[in-house]
Amino acid sequence: MPGLKAPGPPPAQVEQTSHGLRATAGKEVLEVTVCTDSVIHVVAAPEPSAPAALRPWMLDAQQSCPGVPIEFTRDDHTAEIKTAQLNVTLNIERGNLSFGTAAGESLLNEGASIPRTYEPVEMNGDHTYRVADRFSPSITEGLYGLGQHQSGMFNYRGATVELGQDNTDVAIPLLISSKGYGLMWNTAALTYFDNRFPLDVKLTSVAGKSVDYYFFYGPEIEYAAEDPAGPIELRIYRGADGKFDLYEDAGDGYEYEKGQHSVIPIRWDDRSSSLTIGARKGSYPGMIEHRKFRVVLVGSAHGVGVDPSGVANAEVSYEGQETQATIR
Repeated sequence: MPGLKAPGPPPAQVEQTSHGLRATAGKEVLEVTVCTDSVIHVVAAPEPSAPAALRPWMLDAQQSCPGVPIEFTRDDHTAEIKTAQLNVTLNIERGNLSFGTAAGESLLNEGASIPRTYEPVEMNGDHTYRVADRFSPSITEGLYGLGQHQSGMFNYRGATVELGQDNTDVAIPLLISSKGYGLMWNTAALTYFDNRFPLDVKLTSVAGKSVDYYFFYGPEIEYAAEDPAGPIELRIYRGADGKFDLYEDAGDGYEYEKGQHSVIPIRWDDRSSSLTIGARKGSYPGMIEHRKFRVVLVGSAHGVGVDPSGVANAEVSYEGQETQATIR
């Protein structure tokens, strides 16, 4: 299209980095970083000198994206990264990425023709780009998320959505698929989701220095009632007191509107390293009476990512009465 800056020729150079790969396509630079076995960070910029985007995280990179061992292979046509849960493949001829499971199931592909585009624009005196990426979901999957909107839609297949904050309209650029993966479009700019063509999802931001998104996968639990009695992992970020209420109900029906639910108050005292799980209030049919909480103190490479932590700092059994524990 006129005015669009295509990614350039096919990647002439692909190299392995410490946590992924780096590829160049003309002036475009594509970096794929493996944060965990199930979280992949993709950043593509139209030129090497483009400044890095800010990361909206409370934690530093060593905690938000610690990296894991990977297997890297390449031939004349593709470069591939394998983790314990995901395969990420770069098509060297087309420049697009494909995501799949370690077992070989295809999850999501970037568009095969021109996946990423950068249109130079000037906004408020700043020279930047209108950035876009295109993805090819399967015909049968559902696409959910994107925040709180007033359209009444649940599945956004075939729809267009403006992701911008407005009265009663809350934009969250996080897309969840019925195939078990998610995509977080990492930008604070006004963004448009467009799926008017069934096999083409286009995400466009009106201003940005790069295409930047996170791809994640791997929920062992696919629906609320699959493992209701399983342990609950509590992650604690030291440095301040905290509290919240754990709400539970039957997971289906409308009985919760009639008061059939439970609430468990949970408090953390940082000075004494004390966790208090308060007495349960309320009940509902089929309620799990006995709970186990796996308590994790978040630290460097511990309690980060979307996967359950391998080792907990403590395990607390809960019978419905107030329970206190000192966590070290």
